[in-house]
Amino acid sequence: MTESHQVTTFANFKSFPRTCVKSVMLILKPPSIFSLTIAQNLWNQLNIPISPIVNDHSIVNWLLTLKNLNHAFADPLLSWEIYFPFAIWHIWLNRNNNIFHNSNSPISIPTVIARTLEYAFTGKFLSSTPSDKITIHARWKPPPYGLYKLNFDGSFSAPSLVGGLGGVFRDEYGNWKMGFYQQHQGFNATSMELLALLRGIELAYHHKFVPLAIKTDSAEILAEETAESPYQP
Repeated sequence: MTESHQVTTFANFKSFPRTCVKSVMLILKPPSIFSLTIAQNLWNQLNIPISPIVNDHSIVNWLLTLKNLNHAFADPLLSWEIYFPFAIWHIWLNRNNNIFHNSNSPISIPTVIARTLEYAFTGKFLSSTPSDKITIHARWKPPPYGLYKLNFDGSFSAPSLVGGLGGVFRDEYGNWKMGFYQQHQGFNATSMELLALLRGIELAYHHKFVPLAIKTDSAEILAEETAESPYQP
């Protein structure tokens, strides 16, 4: 198995807005969303010029500037505030779909517009309709005092033999310490789970996230544990 992308980590949750935008750039490269013809067609149809991109820092600044552009549509029902994240999301979805299906399909602009309008009307309806608050109980359980906890997962697409892996480190109070993700070639879902575990252990060692509790929902990995093992998921 060979690595196809560099592991990307997030060390500071407080800087999430900028970090999240930059992570999208790293996930979508190579190629970047600015060099993809399908992405250029999307921006061109909106008459939005694409400035030369020099480095990752300018990519982030360009995206943040674009986010605040408040582009005016001919249709007054369309809102740039809602359309922009849907456009970025569909570039991401289209890129993944083309990779996993070995295709070169264009982005469906009508689909982006339809989902933008659907979200706008649904949000407007829900905001004007009184409803009871719904409490969602998180399943995440903190580790014992003094320990860090690693939650990891993996995914796999059999037709393309390409998968993804990722994980999150938190302390005993639930505070985010670091996250990571990586695209990787493999041969089944279990291989992605094991690679995620390996990468998590490597990062824990490097960043001194010890002692460490490890959590997985992979039945195959759990089946390897013995009754004598002192470590529980």
